[in-house]
Amino acid sequence: MTEKMKNPEVKQVNPASQHTDKERIYLFDNIKFILIILVVVGHFANVFCDRYPSFKSVYLFIYIFHMPLFIFISGMFHRNNNIKEKVLMFFFLGYSEKLLRFLVSIIGNKKNPNMDVFEDNGLPWFMFCMAAFILITYLARGINKKYLLCFSIVLMLAAGYDKEIGDFLYLSRIFVFYPYYILGTMTSPEMIMKINKNKIFKFGSIIVFILAAVACFRLLDTSYALRQFYTGCHPYPKNHYLTGPLIRIFCYITSFLMFIPFFAFVPAKKIPVVSEFGKRTLQVYYWSDLVRLPLINLYKSQLLIFTATFLGKAVYLILSAVLALILLTKPFGIIVNQIRNMENIKIKKD
Repeated sequence: MTEKMKNPEVKQVNPASQHTDKERIYLFDNIKFILIILVVVGHFANVFCDRYPSFKSVYLFIYIFHMPLFIFISGMFHRNNNIKEKVLMFFFLGYSEKLLRFLVSIIGNKKNPNMDVFEDNGLPWFMFCMAAFILITYLARGINKKYLLCFSIVLMLAAGYDKEIGDFLYLSRIFVFYPYYILGTMTSPEMIMKINKNKIFKFGSIIVFILAAVACFRLLDTSYALRQFYTGCHPYPKNHYLTGPLIRIFCYITSFLMFIPFFAFVPAKKIPVVSEFGKRTLQVYYWSDLVRLPLINLYKSQLLIFTATFLGKAVYLILSAVLALILLTKPFGIIVNQIRNMENIKIKKD
């Protein structure tokens, strides 16, 4: 949003600008910190989803909201300036990450290593989708946001019928996740701060959270079929050829409902370490697969034995959260910050 918003914690805020510590809206840093921990935990849980139902539950629960909410918050802080620099930054991040993954696969003696230039099913997709979201929103800046949202929803529903797009040019995820981004551009931080202070939303979010947990952990046999609708990169299954759009709309609604507990309960004040780490989530996207995949490839058989017990599963997920915390430290931000500060893509302060 381009206008200045008032934050109960601070004075006036320009949400998309480079904030000082006194101006920054800490609620969103705190939310992003939680989300990025869950991103890493979800990816580690996914390794053994085919083995353990409990990991299926964890994975599905996280995937209901984690990427939609990240993209929604990114849209909330979209501004139509420095577009070329922002798009180039995400392209450089995406392709440098691809290159590093390719080198890691060679070092790990992976059979037939390759680097797909125009597609990827790993974390680099986020970088390219962000570049697309920023560019599309800028090019469509003269269009009424309500019309743009409606059109993006139509494309999102239609994308499920195209079996060819998949991961190619990240088109499926661009179509499926863009409505979250554009809706974020239509939402002000002030609106979210009101939710944060509203007791009715707090009570309602508890109910939403409990229902989602019951669906994922107690009704897993039914709810896990929704997995491919939440990931955003799959066409509609054959058995849902007619009902696919309705199911996708249902998934959108449940994702938005799951935003509410974060907006209602995450503290809006500055929290030591948490608020600072919440500014660095991009570096975790960059490094997560580069660290996780070699670890899993080297120790998968041992981890399979280790996670056979409940305690082993709990320790495994806790260690994945610890890894996320390590990736949030400053040394892992060096490459990301170097790319951000390259002369041709350095984003100027407002």
